[in-house]
Amino acid sequence: RIASFYTAIQIFADESRVVDYQRLAEDAMSKALELAPESDSVLLSASHVRFMAQDWKAAKRLYDRAIAIRERSANRLFADASMMHVHVNMLLKLGYVSEQIRLFDRVTQGRRMGGSAAQLLPQTYLSAGRIDDALTEIERTFPEPRAKPHVCHVGVSAALSLDDHASIRLWSKRVLEHGVPKGREASKVMLDLLGDRERTLGWLREAYETRPDLDDIVIVWASYYGDEELALKAMRRSMDLWFFWMPLTARARQTEEFKHIVRDAGLVDYWREYGWNDFCSPIGDGDFECH
Repeated sequence: RIASFYTAIQIFADESRVVDYQRLAEDAMSKALELAPESDSVLLSASHVRFMAQDWKAAKRLYDRAIAIRERSANRLFADASMMHVHVNMLLKLGYVSEQIRLFDRVTQGRRMGGSAAQLLPQTYLSAGRIDDALTEIERTFPEPRAKPHVCHVGVSAALSLDDHASIRLWSKRVLEHGVPKGREASKVMLDLLGDRERTLGWLREAYETRPDLDDIVIVWASYYGDEELALKAMRRSMDLWFFWMPLTARARQTEEFKHIVRDAGLVDYWREYGWNDFCSPIGDGDFECH
């Protein structure tokens, strides 16, 4: 739990502190693995810690070990929720969207899914290009108090994907009311400048230079206004891979720079070992393309 705390806080920490929190998480995780090397819960947490450190293969190996142990456990059904959250998060961030949707469909079988895994469903639909389904699920999830800060930001991305100004204004205003602080600050600016491409991009370029914590917002809005170069700069620095697979970033994915980003991040090596995702595929012996 200590390791999980230090892992989670990296999302909100200043850029200068992320490495410190990664080290604290890894130190705590090493101790937990020493104390309980065959605990499926510890292995799942360790998988998440390695995933946040962008060590994709280690995260996958730890997850597979946890599943192997869990399948022999009498408490398997009781622990499935934590297993699913770790797994669907990995699938979403690494671009295995169709596999994730099949998993959601199999687990829910028409039932309403709750908990943190449910908050990932709108993002999954959006990555799959099912924008209307994403917005329907966002509206369904939005009334849950703990979900509001997360799903209202997803709502903005979905509205931008439709280029629907009324929907963009609706979800931007909801971010102003319920979003995380950095999102509220940026949303006010984006609302005030909505439709003014040059002024908005000027603000986003300055934000990229001075506010690394706004990289996700830069990716989304720069992509909407057609500045793939700026979006790619923020994508290279961002910790959140989900933004790589949105409809808004489809044009950026088709560039050579995107190929360099995913190769440098170790994603290509992962895909070659565990299978290519929904957005990238091999060409010949050594090259690949993304769409």
